[in-house]
Amino acid sequence: MPRLLQLLALASTPSCLSAEFSTFRYDQAPPENAISHIDKGMSLQECMDLLGAPTSVRRDDEGVRTVMSWEWIEAEGFGVSLSVPVTDSNSTSVDYGSDNELVRQVRLFFDSELEVVEISKDRTK
Repeated sequence: MPRLLQLLALASTPSCLSAEFSTFRYDQAPPENAISHIDKGMSLQECMDLLGAPTSVRRDDEGVRTVMSWEWIEAEGFGVSLSVPVTDSNSTSVDYGSDNELVRQVRLFFDSELEVVEISKDRTK
């Protein structure tokens, strides 16, 4: 019961409560259904038709295979802020927030014939 009384007392005072939720994606992610259709043995052209242009192209560490990457960032967060006046010229406030950012990546490794030999799908924080 004391918690309820505290909440009622807080609600009856002049205060300001705000909340915010945000989400964004940096760079274009290939369509999820297109990623699931990629398979070993596919040609470079077939992959490009499904996924579009990659964000990077390089050689692997041995200098043998071509590696194409599609990379993007997905982020979301929320915050809550409460400000309560203590005196005529001062107030106290409490803030709470959280954010989550995922770096996503699809990498395709192509052999000298430009056919997919390896697929890597990563989701890291």
